[in-house]
Amino acid sequence: MDSSGQKNYRIFASLFVLSGVSGLIYQVVWARKLQVAFGVNLFAIAAVLAAYFLGMALGSWLGGKFSDRSKRPLLVYALLEVGIGITALAVTPFVDQLNIVLQPFSELLNNNFYLLQAARFLLTLALLIVPTTLLGATVPFMNRGVVDSDAHIGGRIATLYAANTIGAVSGVLVSGFYLIERIGLSHTAQLAAALSILVGLLALWANTRVDPIPSAPLPGKTSEPVRVNRAARVVLPLMGLSGALGLSLEVLWTRLLIQGIGSTAYVFSTVLALFLIGIALGSYIVRSRVDRWKDLFSALALTQALAAFFTLAGVPVLNWVMPAAVSGIMGLLGLNVEQAFFQTWALWATGALLPATIALGASIPIAARLITDSRYNVGRSMGRLYAINTYGGVVGSLCTGFLLLPVMGVYWSITVISALYLFTAVVLVFHSTAGKAIGKRVALVPVVLSVLVWLFLPPGLVRDRINNYTTGEIIAYQEDYYGSILVTEEDDGSKFKVRETMPFTTCGCKVTSRYSCRRHP
Repeated sequence: MDSSGQKNYRIFASLFVLSGVSGLIYQVVWARKLQVAFGVNLFAIAAVLAAYFLGMALGSWLGGKFSDRSKRPLLVYALLEVGIGITALAVTPFVDQLNIVLQPFSELLNNNFYLLQAARFLLTLALLIVPTTLLGATVPFMNRGVVDSDAHIGGRIATLYAANTIGAVSGVLVSGFYLIERIGLSHTAQLAAALSILVGLLALWANTRVDPIPSAPLPGKTSEPVRVNRAARVVLPLMGLSGALGLSLEVLWTRLLIQGIGSTAYVFSTVLALFLIGIALGSYIVRSRVDRWKDLFSALALTQALAAFFTLAGVPVLNWVMPAAVSGIMGLLGLNVEQAFFQTWALWATGALLPATIALGASIPIAARLITDSRYNVGRSMGRLYAINTYGGVVGSLCTGFLLLPVMGVYWSITVISALYLFTAVVLVFHSTAGKAIGKRVALVPVVLSVLVWLFLPPGLVRDRINNYTTGEIIAYQEDYYGSILVTEEDDGSKFKVRETMPFTTCGCKVTSRYSCRRHP
């Protein structure tokens, strides 16, 4: 590639960082505004996340269908960014007014919990569908625009994915911890919209420096025909499952980490930021290697097996390893653990979460390289991969909140998720055509380690973690989609305390018998 082409690539990668910043600011602002409309609870968060990701998935799928046909995909990307800013400005003022639409039907809806949640979700989806679809469409058009050689398909995809995710981390942190407190929700959304429009205008300027690129050739008229990739039939469904498992982990870790910290806003933002940081790091780590690997099936299997291992090991690390390690480090630095409690807690969470998310971040570029046989179908491949991975995320978060947690609790939910990661890894190893290559054997090592960790993992580990923040003997413990309820008996046997950890809402709780409690307003 000549120096001008490399310079243009860096310009568009930088713009994709800013696009990630604005995209996550929208998500945070819309989630907060929906809490104003529907109340501070799990279902308000679920509504905005599901609507946001469904719109992103739809946009990615549609963009993938058309991006490979465009001779100026970067021009389309620029127009999409401007459209995102304009439509976000238009819809944001109405997000916290959605409940007004439901008021005429309040008597019917208030008597049917699931009908009420469905109505709220459909209203949210209808309002946010246009800006989120435009957001999703930027992914395939940007990738199609900057990948101009088969030699660096995987490297370019990995770098863009990492760049956009780093921007997303910045968006979460700057909005969740600074902007909303200082300038409010409305002005934060306006700032994000202005950033989107600025990115679009800069992309329009940068596009003038780029020559039109050839669109996808017709089959049979080129030495590099666009063919149906055998790997896609295996990889795409598995990446959908992996997306579901990743969002499930985010829900579970939010539930685990809320215990002992108390602030739901900070926990949610911190967990999201850690997931995004890990994904960005994983993508960045493989960027220079993914185009050289011969056995990509085994490489992808390794990422899933590592995700399983680190998922199982996360709770023991959080309970046993990180407290001692962080206390030692802070002692060497002369810092007081109790006075810097939030920073200490954040370091614990980092050690427990980051390894698994790094493995997940590495999986997307590898999967993209597996299903992309030519630069002429980069947009279609990325559109399909991003869409199915995002659809999986929506299903995973909903199933975890409404099915896994109430039925199985945190411990068995983590076990099931790890087992499904291992299943994904084994299927990928089975489909590898590299014979007895070392990649297969390496990928199977964390599979074996995961089984060993599970055999020695005590089932009461999650409850033991909660016990660190309580006094007395635990006599009752229950989990549901609202939170975790813990009843303890004091040492003198005369008092009972109830600790109720609720990810997205709080309420009082009063003991009514030796083993039960009732919520009250």
